[in-house]
Amino acid sequence: MHFSKVSNMPSLNPIRNGPVPLRSGQIIQGKVLKLYPENKAEISLGGNRFVAKLEVGLELGARYHFQVTANASMLQLRVLGDQLKREETTNLAKLLKSLGIKSSKQNLQLLQLLTNYAIPFDKAELQSAIQLLKGEKNSGLVSMVLFEMILKKLPITESTFQSLLASKSTSISEELTALKEHSSSNLNFLTSENRRNLDRHFVNTERQLLEMIDKLTEKPVSFRDGLLQYINTQNKSNNDAMYRILKGLGFISHKVDFTTWVKEWSHFTGKNLTNPTNQLPIQLNDRDILRVFYHIDSRRNEFTKAVQLFLDKWTPRIMLQQATGNALSGELLNSLQSELKQHIFPFIPQNHHQTLNSLLQSQQNILAVYRGLQALNNGEHLDHILRLARTTMEQENFLELSTKEKFIEHIRQSYTMLGLDYEHRLVTEKVPSNLQQTIKGLLLQLIGGQEYISQDQYSRLLNVIQGVQIQSVNDTATFVQAALQLPAERLGLVNDLALEFEGKKNEDGEIDPDYCRIIFYLELEKLKETVIDVNIQQRAVAITVFNNTKGLPVISKQFKENLETGLDALNYRLSSIQFRKLKEKEKHSIGQEAYRRDDSQGVDFRI
Repeated sequence: MHFSKVSNMPSLNPIRNGPVPLRSGQIIQGKVLKLYPENKAEISLGGNRFVAKLEVGLELGARYHFQVTANASMLQLRVLGDQLKREETTNLAKLLKSLGIKSSKQNLQLLQLLTNYAIPFDKAELQSAIQLLKGEKNSGLVSMVLFEMILKKLPITESTFQSLLASKSTSISEELTALKEHSSSNLNFLTSENRRNLDRHFVNTERQLLEMIDKLTEKPVSFRDGLLQYINTQNKSNNDAMYRILKGLGFISHKVDFTTWVKEWSHFTGKNLTNPTNQLPIQLNDRDILRVFYHIDSRRNEFTKAVQLFLDKWTPRIMLQQATGNALSGELLNSLQSELKQHIFPFIPQNHHQTLNSLLQSQQNILAVYRGLQALNNGEHLDHILRLARTTMEQENFLELSTKEKFIEHIRQSYTMLGLDYEHRLVTEKVPSNLQQTIKGLLLQLIGGQEYISQDQYSRLLNVIQGVQIQSVNDTATFVQAALQLPAERLGLVNDLALEFEGKKNEDGEIDPDYCRIIFYLELEKLKETVIDVNIQQRAVAITVFNNTKGLPVISKQFKENLETGLDALNYRLSSIQFRKLKEKEKHSIGQEAYRRDDSQGVDFRI
């Protein structure tokens, strides 16, 4: 689910407390509410009321378009044209004509949104917005995006527009999945035999991006399951890399050849013996394998250099001996053993050294270690197994958390990994650390990196992330409003988790926990589309659940007591729980707090 799909859900209202902040050049529709002596009148502008001194004749109850002008002492309102008629389209067409703008259907649609919600705008803003409107197919959504840009006083630029439009047209999860396929295809192309001369930095950046996407989007998978999947995939293509790696590290007996290995695994998967309680083929211990590779991962760069140096030195010698049909001499074997212990063993956990030492007692086993290191020297296999080990350890720590802690930790990690705080850290940190190790940072590196690699998918995800950033916070002296959209498959949701928050500030300028509102937009595996509206007033919590599942009110009763207990522990009180169908959801509205002056003696504007 993404915001464009829930735009007609109950939604938090853009903050509009206090008088409308008008500036010179802006245009806004107003109505004459009262006429006072001394050529004064009460005028309604944008839901707020002002007293104005009249220098032209206005009719009581009539509506006009006003343009703000300024002189040395106060703002002035200039009446544009005649009083407005009942036919709104005619009024808007006349206004566009007076501004020198074509009265097209799309232009009228945007202008109507602005006037319906009494949003002030100036001619330059409208012209820029209409320029962006040209050529766009979904004029309804595009008009809403441009409306929001003018409402929130965002720059009316192509980059801001494309970012907001992307974030309302798709979800982060959808774009991450699409980019994952795109990047996998790129890597296959870039690492093909005829592309060996390409920029390795670009390839490594693609791999880092894929790893971060996996971490954000994939549900937690055990190391055992990931290992099974990888081994079976290799066996089906008759690839013996994992067989050589595990044999070289002493996890497979020297008596087991590759044919036996494949046969055992085929039997294991064919009989559906993949249940965690069943012993893996060839007496493999997945926990021991995990510990070894997680230990290697902690010094991955040093390990790969050590392996490369070892192979560079010993490959020519071993190949020469094999080519002549001669066995390795005792002196050569002793030297090989010594260098393995000196340069490779330090990267292996101490409790696994005994297993490796037992391998070094025969030429056959020493060559198995050598062939295992050759397989590990292939970046693809090493990347996969180390990523699986690292991800497993992180996920196991994550799975041990409580539900509340999982939710908070996922939001923290997602926020940082996506790079939603990228610019903030760039400005506030003296030496920004790991900024390039965020999805946004990696995308910025990849865009423009290779001329024959399509950039569209990178740009699209970058636009979505920037669109979410633009909409994230709206802060005033008395209110704070925030919106957040994150991938949530890791929490068991089908798509993105979206939430909106609004809260008052207390005297210290902090959020007042006694008065706030949170709306969750969820796509659940069983309950499907769900919206939860949580409204807190004086620490009394009113919850409204929008969902189309039959019998949900009855099902929920078994959880009500636990909910009340949990809220009570936090010094909150459950006041009500309501269930409504999604079709009963409220229409999206733009809230406006009325501001009025009680006295008719002062003057806010001159007209």
